[in-house]
Amino acid sequence: MAALLLGAFGYRYAFFGGSLVLSVVWLFFFFNQRNRPADVGLALPPEPGEDSDADADSDSDSDSGWSSQVIISVVLVGVFYFFIKFIRYALLSWAPYFLKLNFGLSGSDAGFLSIVFDLAGIAGIVASGWVSDRYFHSRRAKLSLLLIIGMLVACVLLATVGRSGVWIFTGAMALIGFTLFGPDALMSGTAAIDIGAKRAGLAAGIINGTGQIGAVVQELLIGSLYKRGGGRLGPIFAVLVLSAALAVVMLGIILWRNARGVSDV
Repeated sequence: MAALLLGAFGYRYAFFGGSLVLSVVWLFFFFNQRNRPADVGLALPPEPGEDSDADADSDSDSDSGWSSQVIISVVLVGVFYFFIKFIRYALLSWAPYFLKLNFGLSGSDAGFLSIVFDLAGIAGIVASGWVSDRYFHSRRAKLSLLLIIGMLVACVLLATVGRSGVWIFTGAMALIGFTLFGPDALMSGTAAIDIGAKRAGLAAGIINGTGQIGAVVQELLIGSLYKRGGGRLGPIFAVLVLSAALAVVMLGIILWRNARGVSDV
């Protein structure tokens, strides 16, 4: 929709149209959002090692405090999410720009073509959620590691042959979206609930906040690399590969901790 409005009326109307859609979503959210599991008749599971009887319903800090291992788990997932958000927002922000300047597409066509990243990502979220519950017994990190390894392969594909043609670039971008969006949702949402339990909101805030730092850093770094490199995409793709590799390392550490019994993600 934004690309259509951009092509028909100019870039300002892309923002107006997006704001209008978001306003409708906001209204729906305002009247339908529930803040706690108890609002829909669900109960939170007790924290690991927490007394689930008399004190299970207490909201005091002593009942919902985090152990050092939980804090480490939150930090590790947050760092993982930093690299995921770095890659995600790099493609969201810059792919239309690259398609226009490096492949000669019009602004609206570049916007239309960049949608494949999100469309593939939506499919990846649905598929990863279903597979996680059905085959991985809700073990988020195992499935996320497999997908992130796939994302690393897709980033290497983008870095090695992505510059050779617009459709190869687009295909690699779609593969990155499919393999990225699932771990993004699993590790920042459901895993935060699993780790944080009664303080799931705090865990999600720390994890997502760390990820948003990655979203900010990529804007500064990629813009600088593009300018200094005279429009070359090679250095930018190399940074994406490095970020994917570091995301794999973070998930590997999380799984190692799971195997030791000090976390359960």
